[in-house]
Amino acid sequence: MKKRTFFVIAIIAVMLVAYEGKVNYEPKVKTTKDTDWEITANYPKFEGDKMANANKAIKAIVDSFYNDWEEFFTTSYERIEPDGMGAAEMSYQVFYADTDAVSILFETMEYSGGMHPRHSYITLNYDIVKKRIADVSDLMIEDYVQELADYCERDIIRQMKKRGVWDELTTISEIEPTLASFNLFNATRSSLYFTFNEGKLTGNWLGKFTVELPMDSFNAITD
Repeated sequence: MKKRTFFVIAIIAVMLVAYEGKVNYEPKVKTTKDTDWEITANYPKFEGDKMANANKAIKAIVDSFYNDWEEFFTTSYERIEPDGMGAAEMSYQVFYADTDAVSILFETMEYSGGMHPRHSYITLNYDIVKKRIADVSDLMIEDYVQELADYCERDIIRQMKKRGVWDELTTISEIEPTLASFNLFNATRSSLYFTFNEGKLTGNWLGKFTVELPMDSFNAITD
C-alpha cells in the first residue's frame, strides 16, 4: 500500500493514531439584506486555540462566497421579477471534527433569476497537525479511480431505487475515472464520503448524491 499523508491516516484510520478528543463548535451566521437581495452564510466556529487555523480556513471559504455575491448583487444584479429577490445562502454539515482534523461539506444556494436556484458544494478537509488543507491527491487513489467510479455508480443507483426514482428506462451519466471526479470528499474515522452535484449524473430535480465508502471497502479497493 502506498504511504498516505497524516491527514488520511488520522481521519480515516488507515492505522492507529493518537486521539485527542472531539471539539465543540458554535454555529455562526453572516448576513446582509437589501431591498433586492439577501446573502446569508452559516458556518461553524470551533472552540479552542488549537482550532484557530481551521477556523481561518473556514472563514476564508465563507468570506469568498459572501464577497463574490455581494459584489455581484451590488454591481451587476438586475431584479428579474418585480416581486422577486436575489438570494445567496450557505449551509454546512460537519462530518468530523477533533483536534487532529476537520471535515466539512458546505452547500450553497444561489438565485439571481430564472425558474430554479443553483446549488453547489465545497468541501474542507483540514489537517490541524500539519496546518494544511488536504485535497483528493492526499487520498492516493489515482490508481483506483475506475474501481471507485464503479462503486459510486452502483451506490447511486441503489439510492435512486430506494427513493423510488429508478426504473428500467432510467440512466445516469458515467463518473469519469479521474481524480477530479472525487474532489468533493469528506472523511470520518470509519468512512469516506464522495458528493456529486445535482445534474452531474442525473436530473437536477433529484438533488445531490453522497456515497459512503466504508473503510473496509476502501481498503479492499486500494490494497
